Amino acid sequence: MHRQIIFGLILFAPMNISADDANLGTEGGNVFPEHNNSIQMTKEDVIIRCLPDSCRVKCKFWFLNTKKNKDHLSLKMGFPDFQIDPGRWTQPITDFTCKVNGKQTEVTHEKQIGIHDEDSTLKFEKYWYSWGVNIDSNDTLIVENTYTGEWGNRSDGTLGACKKFCVNGI
Repeated sequence: MHRQIIFGLILFAPMNISADDANLGTEGGNVFPEHNNSIQMTKEDVIIRCLPDSCRVKCKFWFLNTKKNKDHLSLKMGFPDFQIDPGRWTQPITDFTCKVNGKQTEVTHEKQIGIHDEDSTLKFEKYWYSWGVNIDSNDTLIVENTYTGEWGNRSDGTLGACKKFCVNGI
């Protein structure tokens, strides 16, 4: 009995995990993650609530505009939805919402098409939820995303993110 209580406490203890908010660029109608030297993610909190058939996720990100001048930046930001790849795919997320600095923000769904390397003809499709933001120099932007993830395995045989976290505690 004593071991079961300790295991339960360890399994549900708060843990740090990664999330994938990003600055997006576009080229020819194709959205993709873009490197930006002046926007830094300074903090993130991720809370996962395990449900019988899915998990509910709340992510909160703090972004700092490190530019020193008085200009503001207008950016497109995004959160990955799902990917279709030859022989590999992931499940779409549902019920996606976005708040920027506490205000509900309209999102669009966009597709990224790419190839794996220059010698490959194998294409992949990755879908993103995206939204616009404005951020002044030396200001912090707080982005909150919520969504539902499906239980189950991915097509490549690995555990889905919700199942991996809830079952393995990682």
